[in-house]
Amino acid sequence: MNPLKLTSSSSLVSWLIFLAVILTVGLVIGIYILWAMGLREAGKAPHRKHHKRRRRHHRQHNPTLAQSGGLPPKRPDGEPPPGP
Repeated sequence: MNPLKLTSSSSLVSWLIFLAVILTVGLVIGIYILWAMGLREAGKAPHRKHHKRRRRHHRQHNPTLAQSGGLPPKRPDGEPPPGP
């Protein structure tokens, strides 16, 4: 008998092993999903009301150079920049 020749009994064994692997993977995924759902339910905080923040529609921005009068005059060489 040739061991490489596929017989009906070895084909059945192959399918049973394949089915066992698929069922095991499905069982592991199912347990993981149930575990994750249990943690999600246990970790839920009580519902709190959220207050909307009032938006300022006309918020003041920094003025542009055109609004402020342009750049300041050039500093002379050797003069340190003004401190804060």
